[in-house]
Amino acid sequence: MDTKKFVDKLCEGKEWENTQIEKDDKRKGIYIGEGTNQEEVVEFVEKYMETLGISEQEEIKIWCDGHLPIREIVVGPGEKQEEMKESLEHFKNTVYWLRYADIRVSRIPLRD
Repeated sequence: MDTKKFVDKLCEGKEWENTQIEKDDKRKGIYIGEGTNQEEVVEFVEKYMETLGISEQEEIKIWCDGHLPIREIVVGPGEKQEEMKESLEHFKNTVYWLRYADIRVSRIPLRD
């Protein structure tokens, strides 16, 4: 999907309070600037993507300014690595600015 066309269509006729939506080539997605209604804008973008049949968190990622720039979380070696990954997946979905971060387990083996 052409992100620029998507962003142009998304912003058509909308005026966001102190929040900017723009194409982000570096991060392969949409960048939402810090603003008083950033969470509302993220929710609007997600609903709009849903109406177009765009799979959340796969085709276009949404990144938010004003928060830690977390793009990926790697779960280190441990006996409960998969449980920790599942826990982090659940947590990230409760925080709007973290939803699009990738979570994976480390390939480094656990040492005794």
